[in-house]
Amino acid sequence: MGRGREGVLHRFVRLAELDPLALFVSVDGATLTRRQFLNQTGKAAGALAISGIGPGDVVVICTPNRVEWCVAFWACVAIGAVPAPLDPATGIWEMRQLLQHLSPQF
Repeated sequence: MGRGREGVLHRFVRLAELDPLALFVSVDGATLTRRQFLNQTGKAAGALAISGIGPGDVVVICTPNRVEWCVAFWACVAIGAVPAPLDPATGIWEMRQLLQHLSPQF
């Protein structure tokens, strides 16, 4: 994960090496340890890559605030994709306004 890049993902790995069972993410009672977070993020990154998503690709993440959101976000980062979080409460009017301002490549 992280393809050898230094940075935040590298630091996450170092933290997991120090204490793999330490709490890493907690949202509304759902938790992941450092090891669980890295394992789930690695699996999600692999699934994205198998689906043909790669560096520079934009991936929209539309889910409530949950541990899965964190995994999806960092899985995108791990493969070099660009995570684009979208609030699931966004209404149709807001969505139309947003889409008309995005670049054609998106």
